[in-house]
Amino acid sequence: MNFLTTNYSSQSYRDRDGFMVVEKNIARRYVQQSYAANYEHLMGSGLYDQLVLKNLLIPHQEPLDIDGTDFFKVLEPTFIPFISFPYEWTFDQWKEVALKTLEINSIAIQYGMILKDASPFNFAFFKGNAIFIDTLSFEIYHLGEPWMAYRQFCESILGPLSLIGYCQIQWGRMFQTAINGWDLGFISRNLPLRSWFNQSLLLHIHLHAKSQESKKRAGLKSTMNSEKLMALWKLMEHGIEKLKENSKEKKWANYYQESILSQQYLEEKQEVLNNWLSNISGQTLIDLGANTGKFSLLAVEYFNHVIALESDIDCVIQIQKSIKSNGIFNIDTVWSDITQPNAGLGWANEERSSIISRLESDCLLALALIHHLCISKNIRLEMVASLFSRLTSKWAIVEFIPKDDPKITEMLQYRKDVFEDYSESNFLMSFEKYFILRESYAFENTNRKLYLWEKS
Repeated sequence: MNFLTTNYSSQSYRDRDGFMVVEKNIARRYVQQSYAANYEHLMGSGLYDQLVLKNLLIPHQEPLDIDGTDFFKVLEPTFIPFISFPYEWTFDQWKEVALKTLEINSIAIQYGMILKDASPFNFAFFKGNAIFIDTLSFEIYHLGEPWMAYRQFCESILGPLSLIGYCQIQWGRMFQTAINGWDLGFISRNLPLRSWFNQSLLLHIHLHAKSQESKKRAGLKSTMNSEKLMALWKLMEHGIEKLKENSKEKKWANYYQESILSQQYLEEKQEVLNNWLSNISGQTLIDLGANTGKFSLLAVEYFNHVIALESDIDCVIQIQKSIKSNGIFNIDTVWSDITQPNAGLGWANEERSSIISRLESDCLLALALIHHLCISKNIRLEMVASLFSRLTSKWAIVEFIPKDDPKITEMLQYRKDVFEDYSESNFLMSFEKYFILRESYAFENTNRKLYLWEKS
């Protein structure tokens, strides 16, 4: 047996040394004989142990008997329940991945190995930190060889990070259009003049791009050794550490301070949610439109894993700060707009799976969201109910805000009200196609209501 086709992961098709199979919350990496020498060195040299100890590499077991097969090994890495992609990251997440790529290389070279590729997709965020997940990316380093992944690092990690830092975060979103990285000349042309004064970007982006255009080999043409490579990575690290994100006006980050109806309303909502969530606790909860994560932080008391999805980048940043300050690391943040969900990309649209296919939960939380979907985005209630039913296997807690609410009145101030179907009766009828109503709660001094739905 040389190859498995069942549930073969399209995300690993590029690697001829092995491939992934993911099934029922178990990930298995099948290692080909071609990687035997590299794997033995990784494990025998102490590099694997060192990287796992520093929480830089995902640990794995070797649980399967492979006698009778042509595989060298079958690895079972620690399962990561949700993997976000680079175009769903904040600037700080990009920066952490860039720095950890160089840190991993600097450690690996001391054990006689080096990373053979440098893709941001080789990282996942797990328990609050970036961790390297491609065990087969390490290869034995031979004296005199350059870092073969240098150009890839510049095109797919350093370049996008620089564009995000010097220009705007939307460059991160646009990485969907070039999941293999951007051409260095394109990156250089879109960076501002002041980026030329960053020594690392001058050398590794701008001059590197010039050399590519003149068809000369850039940067690493001379004979290399481990000391020169470590010096190179140190200089790159220094340049990356100096990068900062452009600040901009925050749209929703002060929502609970400036836009919430009243403190009483907020306290009522927390009390009801504590009561309901304590009775339906489970494995995974999705907080759609999480805002600054107030209720995501509440939900982790009752669910093992929370996915906080938010379209406003400043809110995502604030959630991440709250996670770290509270020492809570079972919340994953996702910068994405559920009305424009990230599609499947790459080979056959399966190399990088869509956000909808990655969102699976026992419970869905949609608080003060329905009116944004239906009024701001013109999405019909029945379509919302249908999507919500796909994202949860058991429960949905949904807040309905009626049309006479001050927030909706404000939304309709300068536009025609064409939303005759937006009503509580139609909301109930739409959700009853997919769910059974278990409880509801009407807030005092407002017509807003919370509904607890169970999947039918």
